[in-house]
Amino acid sequence: MGRGDKVVRVVADEGAGRALSGTATAVELAPPTPPVSEHGVRRCAHVRNDGSPCRAPPLKDGAFCIAHDPRPEIVQRRKEALRKGGKTRVREGLKEWTPLKIDSLQDLKPLLTRTINLVGGGKMHPSVANAIAGLAGQYAKVSELSDLERRISDLEEVAKKEAK
Repeated sequence: MGRGDKVVRVVADEGAGRALSGTATAVELAPPTPPVSEHGVRRCAHVRNDGSPCRAPPLKDGAFCIAHDPRPEIVQRRKEALRKGGKTRVREGLKEWTPLKIDSLQDLKPLLTRTINLVGGGKMHPSVANAIAGLAGQYAKVSELSDLERRISDLEEVAKKEAK
């Protein structure tokens, strides 16, 4: 730029639809300042189609969240994350897994013990452990209901024999 040239600093304001007037030989884009909530929390500067603000926190070095940041390096990171779709986390959570035979409630104790140790040792992702714990809990409920059903059936048989 030569001496006497004007530089106009433009603040990116998506969706505002404001027109700029004047002449300039260079335009410098400045990122918007992220808005702050009533509780003092920084929020993404993106405005949704319905006019409401995005409520996600912005990236540390920007005004937008990961979903709305227009910078090419962030767009590339976002595309890569979407492509992976969390597959890596789940696979890594299962790398130490070996199947166990579960035939009774007593078999759940070693399963849960091993799961706790794998999570504690950083070899299983907590979301995988949560799924195992949830399934173990359902197995326990079904086992208990089966046992109750069997016991009721046995009592009904005894009651029929005594009624004769």
